[in-house]
Amino acid sequence: MNHLHTCLYLEKNGSVQVSLDCPGNVFLMKDTEYKKYSTGEEFKAIGGLVTTRKKVLHVPKEGTWHLVIDNNEGQESINVALNITNGRQISENEMNEQPPEEKPPQTKPRKKDPVPDDKEHRKFLQNEIIKKINEISLEGLAFLIDQAKTLLHNQEMDKINNEVTDYDDEYVIRALPKNKKKADVNPNRIDIEEHSENTFFLVMCGTRKILSRQELRIIVDMSHQPMNDAAFSKNLFEWLKIRRNDILFDAKIRSYDHPVWPALRRFLRSRYKAKK
Repeated sequence: MNHLHTCLYLEKNGSVQVSLDCPGNVFLMKDTEYKKYSTGEEFKAIGGLVTTRKKVLHVPKEGTWHLVIDNNEGQESINVALNITNGRQISENEMNEQPPEEKPPQTKPRKKDPVPDDKEHRKFLQNEIIKKINEISLEGLAFLIDQAKTLLHNQEMDKINNEVTDYDDEYVIRALPKNKKKADVNPNRIDIEEHSENTFFLVMCGTRKILSRQELRIIVDMSHQPMNDAAFSKNLFEWLKIRRNDILFDAKIRSYDHPVWPALRRFLRSRYKAKK
């Protein structure tokens, strides 16, 4: 099975921050589960699909772990960076030589590189931005403001996603091998499920993705605009590509001529009214 793989030794409450340049599956698993993963069997692991730039995985107990990263059957290659807390990378030979769940042989502690203080680093970056402001054109400033709004919105959605899924805090998350499908997922179903007052699930193409109330309102208003299905499909696809590309990625939708868009429009128009 095509994937990136490395071995880690992590102390209790240790963690690894994984930085990706595109969405992918990120798993931490024990040796027996990695063997199952490698042969396509059902396995248990910490983690799952990551659509954000960075994700932190915590372990519930000290020991050796396999870190596995794959691109969720996508065509893109993935560039990965790791930041390990209370642990270190180890070789596969070193991992195989150790009895499971035992601490590795004690070695003389190495001098760690100084970790930059978050507040100081933030201040440094803010000063760098201020230095460049006067050199940026009006068009560039408008673009930066738009990108900042997008970043803030995505941070809020990441927070909501973590509160709903919360898969990092529990070990023994069951993941299905890629050659199996969940029996209860109907790829033809389109629905909006209310999760709370301000969060909703968009169900389509066999996926369930969180929408904020504001995002749902934008999509509903778009569905009621005086345009044909083709124009709606193109407008919604372009909006999602900029604001919520994770929805397109998970649903495996690559263009605006997908048949789900007209069907989604009819559903939204029958369920919701445009806000005046």
